[in-house]
Amino acid sequence: RDAGRPRPEARVASRLTLARGARGARGSGPGRLLPDLALSFLDVVDALDQLRFRRHWQRRVQPGDPDLVTLTDVKNVVLFQVQQRLPPLFLKLFHTAAVDRFLRTLILYLFHYMQACEWLAQRCEHGGPALQRRQGELCALRVLLARDYLPLVLGLGPLRRYHHLASGVQSWTHRDARLFEPLLRLAVRIAWVALGRRNLNLIDAEHSAAVQELLGLLARPGQPQPAPTWTLLGLGLRGLPQPDLPETLRALGAVYTLGEEELSQRHGLFVGILGMQRAQFDVMLNPRDQQRRQDLLCSS
Repeated sequence: RDAGRPRPEARVASRLTLARGARGARGSGPGRLLPDLALSFLDVVDALDQLRFRRHWQRRVQPGDPDLVTLTDVKNVVLFQVQQRLPPLFLKLFHTAAVDRFLRTLILYLFHYMQACEWLAQRCEHGGPALQRRQGELCALRVLLARDYLPLVLGLGPLRRYHHLASGVQSWTHRDARLFEPLLRLAVRIAWVALGRRNLNLIDAEHSAAVQELLGLLARPGQPQPAPTWTLLGLGLRGLPQPDLPETLRALGAVYTLGEEELSQRHGLFVGILGMQRAQFDVMLNPRDQQRRQDLLCSS
């Protein structure tokens, strides 16, 4: 007669589980439960969704201000296309200055990486100084990518509250994974949109390889590593003047310290579609001119 009834201790355990889940859902502490975020994206956006995006999501521009594509525009497009509901804690992390710096560095690195791939595809029989120069550029950008990824992994400064050891007592590894795995997934998508929606598989593969390499270096702190390039590590940091930088590094530092308007007007630099006129793209940042899509990677 009692075979189908749950035991009293099972009922108590289930009540405790529900109570903990309710406390975690209401609270904002390190024990907060977050849902698994298996992200999927709405690739085909119809006219009704575009109208909804323009009305509620698109960044407003004041009259007289330049209407250029910014990192915020790309983030808004990607967030709009996410089909799952993102928790508030994740959105707070996503809109921090440290995440913006990491995304900007990632876009810049993948921009140069894709340029190098196209250059090698056209001149695979040539080597010499040009090949060495491109290898040096990618190595330098990987240093910057590691510098800006490190605060996210270690929870430095204001990111402490998002770290898995934020409580100082217990490691919330599941919470950490549910925050940062979707963040890396969104980072790939943001870089893809910022680079003109080209070569998603190549971007995903190189992003995964770079992140795995950086995590591998952090997991082997005892092994000897090459001496850090302090000039690169200080590049673009406010309050750290570097007057004797060569022109290439000065332009690279401008990507961090200047907005898209100043970057395009003073230096003539574009990183993918960042800094271009928004009128050249539709509401979801697809190039209106198909030929322009082919020329995006040729900008410098």
